[in-house]
Amino acid sequence: KNIVFTFAFCLATPALSCNAPKFGAAQTQIIPTKPDQKLFSAAVLAATNFERCKSGKRALRDHATTRKTALLHSRNMAKTKTFNHVTRAGGAQTLKDRARKTRLRWRWIGENIALLPRYQFGHKTTFQVIDRAACQFKTPQTGQQIPAHTYESLARTTVARWMQSDGHRKNIQHRRAGRMSTALIFDASAPNCGRFYITQVFAD
Repeated sequence: KNIVFTFAFCLATPALSCNAPKFGAAQTQIIPTKPDQKLFSAAVLAATNFERCKSGKRALRDHATTRKTALLHSRNMAKTKTFNHVTRAGGAQTLKDRARKTRLRWRWIGENIALLPRYQFGHKTTFQVIDRAACQFKTPQTGQQIPAHTYESLARTTVARWMQSDGHRKNIQHRRAGRMSTALIFDASAPNCGRFYITQVFAD
């Protein structure tokens, strides 16, 4: 019995020893309309690895080819105004198509997508417009002005949303995942000063 209890305690230990994700000073900057893909991918990687650590999974590493695959899909979604894992883009309709197109080698592959506003409106919360042309918004409760997302805030928000979805969470915590990158494209034509099409690609 002592052996069983000791073993169970050891299994639970990884979740207790996980350090909160750390972000560099550059990742606290407001995301420009032409984002730095590496900065955002690194921020999402930190937030994703924190969630994996809490479930006892190994940390993922960033990977240039998965980032190309993710960027291809974000661009296609933004271009076609389609928020879906399948698009109408020739030769890149499905994740497997995109992996072949970018020469990503894999035995297991997964994909998460998100569509989020440029400004930190929150999930299912109301906001008031101060000056739409100047992209100024405020919260009705406190009257505080709502800022645009930074690389850190968007990464945290995106991963938190994914963790609330069974399918997305399964990809984040998948035991076979070893590599991961994330890419985003800004759509300036969307209401309330734009939105980001975000794609996260995993591979073994």
